[in-house]
Amino acid sequence: MDQGKGARLKREVSRSTKLPAFQLDLGALEVLCERIQALFDASKVYTKIEIPLKGETLKFDTVEEIRQYKDLRGTARNFSLWFSEGDRSVRISCSGIFRSDASVSASGATEAWCAGAIETVNSFLRYHKVWYHWFRTLPFGWFLFGALNLPNIFIWGRIAKLNLAVTTMSLYGWVSAILVLALLYFGRDRLLPPVGVIITEEENIWRRRTPELSLLLALAAVVLTVIGWFVGK
Repeated sequence: MDQGKGARLKREVSRSTKLPAFQLDLGALEVLCERIQALFDASKVYTKIEIPLKGETLKFDTVEEIRQYKDLRGTARNFSLWFSEGDRSVRISCSGIFRSDASVSASGATEAWCAGAIETVNSFLRYHKVWYHWFRTLPFGWFLFGALNLPNIFIWGRIAKLNLAVTTMSLYGWVSAILVLALLYFGRDRLLPPVGVIITEEENIWRRRTPELSLLLALAAVVLTVIGWFVGK
């Protein structure tokens, strides 16, 4: 007796990939939602947009609902999109233990559909990357480890033969570099957010320029350290 007779095999394929840091206004977010919804055959696709806040999470079915919600202002630095219909789904979200990275995942019956869904999202967000997207990929943890062990590197490498001077400036530069690298490593998501949805334009120029100021501070600390090595007191 064929025990498998009449049984229907259901196959589910899942694919996911990381996304570069990006930022969208509500118009671009609406276009992205329309392109993802077009991937499904059904006329009605379950859609959910979540924006976590302190102590609460706002949930919307459409971008227009976000426009109508007057209590939400500024730029949302964390959000997720969920689209599903039957056994197929697409999700864009931020997750991570030590840091958050934007990612897109797709589930469906075939690899081709999942790959197509991910490429649809990737190709759209490619034109909405923030300038510091490459900066977030730098191994700040290793940089911080190297900076903390810089005195040992000098001893082991016998760099003292180069007659590099240990001055007050170099000491301040070394400490500054450690502080900046620690800030960029542990506070990367706050200083260089992986995603952003512009709800309303912010007037605070300092908040808008936080990534640029962070990078400038990091470069200044590194330059100060290098100058301190070669300039004697």
